[in-house]
Amino acid sequence: MAAGDRSDKIRDKVKTITGLTETYINDVLIFLLLDEVQRDVAEETLCIESSGTITIVASTASYTEPTGFFRSKKLALPSTMIVPITEIDYDEYDRISKVSTTSASQSPIYFTRWAGNVIFYPTPSTSGTYTWYFWKIPSTSTTTSVDPETPARMDTLLFYGVMYKILPHKRDFKGAEYYRNLYEAELEKQKKRQRRTKSMSNLIYSSDE
Repeated sequence: MAAGDRSDKIRDKVKTITGLTETYINDVLIFLLLDEVQRDVAEETLCIESSGTITIVASTASYTEPTGFFRSKKLALPSTMIVPITEIDYDEYDRISKVSTTSASQSPIYFTRWAGNVIFYPTPSTSGTYTWYFWKIPSTSTTTSVDPETPARMDTLLFYGVMYKILPHKRDFKGAEYYRNLYEAELEKQKKRQRRTKSMSNLIYSSDE
């Protein structure tokens, strides 16, 4: 399957079923809606896994999060640093950061996230490379040559999502409600499937939680 084939299939299915051939509802709009849906799906199901490195500079506490970062799984320190690092709320960080640290050599034991940055405590005293495992949201836009970043098994879910978003443009509100119900049911099914691939299923929430 060539790059973009999945995007094209979803687009073609949407246009065929809806009969949307008007000039004001073109491929650009369909792909924009597809991007909105795949982002929602990625956030709800934690289906896009990624990792990256952070180059740590001594005496610098704050660093920019990786592109597309959504939720942290684990921050792994170099093998020479054996103390685990834990994510904390910013309020907790604000409290403990006021506590004086006296150790001559410090490895971070906490980190918090705020405004697209990750902030370590204590401030690293030595340079190094940390590996961050995380769930991400799509950082590319779908086109005829770019597929969704969500797994292919979720393409039906993406299709339902585009349908319920685009049918109001035809004033087909009943059809939009029908596809929204299909979308929500399929979303719960995909959450359950995604849970089965995880050792900690409580990371993915049902809509009633």
